[in-house]
Amino acid sequence: MVTGENQTLDAVILAKCQSAKKIEQQMLKKILFENKDTEYGKKYGFSDIKTADEYRKRLPLTEYADYEESVDRMIAGEKNILTAYAVVGYCRSSGTSSTGRKNIPISQVQLDQYDSCAEAYMDRLIKEQGGKRLQIATFRTLPESDEMSLLYTEIYYRNKARAGRMNMEEYVGGRELVFNRDEGDWLFIKAFAALLEEDLVLIEAIYLYELLHFFTYMEENIDRLTESIKKRSFPEDIVIPANVRKMLLSLPVSEERIRKIERECSLGFDGIAKRLWPKLQLAAGISSQEYFAENAMLRRFTEDVPEYYYMYCASECYMGMPVAAEDFRYVMIPDNAFYEFLPYEEGNRIKETCLPHELKAGQLYEVIVTNFAGLYRYRMGDIVRAVDYIGESPVVEFATRRNLSLNIAGEKVNLSQIEYAMLRLSMKGIEVSMYCFASCVKKVPGYYQVAIALNNPVANTYTEKEIAEWLDDALIQYNPDYEDLRGLKEIAPLRVRLFDAEEYMALMKENGLFGGHNKPKHIAPKGFLRAEDWN
Repeated sequence: MVTGENQTLDAVILAKCQSAKKIEQQMLKKILFENKDTEYGKKYGFSDIKTADEYRKRLPLTEYADYEESVDRMIAGEKNILTAYAVVGYCRSSGTSSTGRKNIPISQVQLDQYDSCAEAYMDRLIKEQGGKRLQIATFRTLPESDEMSLLYTEIYYRNKARAGRMNMEEYVGGRELVFNRDEGDWLFIKAFAALLEEDLVLIEAIYLYELLHFFTYMEENIDRLTESIKKRSFPEDIVIPANVRKMLLSLPVSEERIRKIERECSLGFDGIAKRLWPKLQLAAGISSQEYFAENAMLRRFTEDVPEYYYMYCASECYMGMPVAAEDFRYVMIPDNAFYEFLPYEEGNRIKETCLPHELKAGQLYEVIVTNFAGLYRYRMGDIVRAVDYIGESPVVEFATRRNLSLNIAGEKVNLSQIEYAMLRLSMKGIEVSMYCFASCVKKVPGYYQVAIALNNPVANTYTEKEIAEWLDDALIQYNPDYEDLRGLKEIAPLRVRLFDAEEYMALMKENGLFGGHNKPKHIAPKGFLRAEDWN
């Protein structure tokens, strides 16, 4: 069983894990019974299914394409198609593999299932420590709105606020800075408000990468921020909604606080988080080992402030909680869905799933969920590694995405191999802040292109050619097919281009390579636009 001094799971979750097998069966029975009269339930005879084995034999594994027509009908107003539960929104999602726009139904029952655990540790920390929390994201909806097409996080936080489970007095800037439909320079606004808050205990974002974006912005704009605080006015080019402007100017500020901000920031931004906010206990946001470069960059600002990767989730389901702070292992939450796990192998020939209590440590599995919003035996596309158990509930690590790979001539370089290759650069002292791989087949033979932004470009003494050779050698080591094809000269040597941060961000935006909340992507499935410019 997973243990550790940083364990963040409370007694309620631990108790559920001890009875996970029973709870899983109960969840399946509940979903089948309550949806037996839907169009989907009648088609597959939900009322006749008594066991998990019967369910797995009768229903096929599914993907979004299997539901698309039904979801369109639901959006048009038809009821009891996929689910009998009240649908409160449709999450806009492209998925990590960028296969196309999806509209994932979100039900009220589903949101109610998640409420007991999604932010339990962070909420508990604030109650125990007092102080304030800074939410980097600003949700472009309002708690009282009835919009149906939103990001999942907007639906989730709207529901939480509606239910009275968000104490706005805990948040820096209150409601105006958490929910706001108006256009604004929100990083400037958030930084201004945060600098004036001395009792900051928690900094949170949807993705941990957003914290890096926040601190980088603050470092680049600290002179403008401090000048605004001292003069109690704002630069003309900074867009601030009128009600937010009024609120910011009403925040208390002392000469002592201004001197502290100027003194600490003049010493540089290494470890700035704890120097500006001595009570800071946690930096929270979704992340994984995939984002090792960005996480390492964030450490420059946060240093020894613990990081908490607070959920393992997707638009379709909130699946797991981290077993501890600074840990990428997640325990599956038994009552949030009915889970199956498909053993993962190249070619995806295996079709028989395992139940959660049947996983073997060290093996890879694709996550399959039956959720509370009309998705049945749904292939998430996430590939996880089973590592342990807490009670009867498996503990997993995210490994990669199904079909998320690059391919020129059959080599299928996947995300894990790319991560290992990039780690080789860090071992050579090359501090990568952001990166993205793409395949280029506009010439024959094709080759891989890698866009890289460095943490400290001035300190870099290596050429693009040298970095490309190291990455090429790493892929040869980690992917035998790539090695063969390189040897046969069916794939040309990998190429690298170095960018500064601003140029890199422009490249990513030009290629549509940012997800919700600016989640960075490390693979460009469709290649880079204007790839010929790299020749």
